[in-house]
Order: sequence, then structure tokens, then C-alpha cells
Amino acid sequence: MPAKGKSKITDHQRHTIAAGKLAGKTSKQIACETGLHPCTIDHQVRDDRTITLAVQLKEKHRGDFERMYALSVKRMEKAIKHKDEGVSRAARAQMLRFLD
Repeated sequence: MPAKGKSKITDHQRHTIAAGKLAGKTSKQIACETGLHPCTIDHQVRDDRTITLAVQLKEKHRGDFERMYALSVKRMEKAIKHKDEGVSRAARAQMLRFLD
């Protein structure tokens, strides 16, 4: 067994971390999926190899992201114009999170 903090991260785990962060998952959620500690996830997110994987995933699915972004904007615009004030307020809040 390796010394504490010296275990290797597999390529599959690194790919899962990159994909999870792109999907907006928290370190705790990714840790549950990979069997790693949340602190390990936080460290691996800053690792150059994980960043490279995330960039490759973004480029590979760029067209999908653009299409989903356009659909999301249309739905938010429709919801903002909704007659129900609660729906409209929630859509405005979502738009602000989207811009963040």
C-alpha cells in the first residue's frame, strides 16, 4: 500500500473528475462516483492533466454545448415573459446564475 497521499489516480478517475466538473457537480458528488476523497478531487481539478482532459471534452462537444446554450436562452426568455410572477422571478434568477 502506498504512503498516505501517494496513491495513483487512474485515467478513468481523471476523466470522471473532468466530466463531473464540466457538468457542474460538486467535489463531494464526484468523490462518491470515483471513490476518492473530496480534497483529492479539489487537487486533481487543478492538475494540468485534468485541465487538458476538460478542454478536450469541451472541444469535442462544442456543437452540443452551443445548441444546448441556445435552447436554454430561449426557454429562459419565454419563462421571463411568463404571466406567473413566480415563474418569471425564478427565470430571472436562473439567468443571473447562467451569466455567472
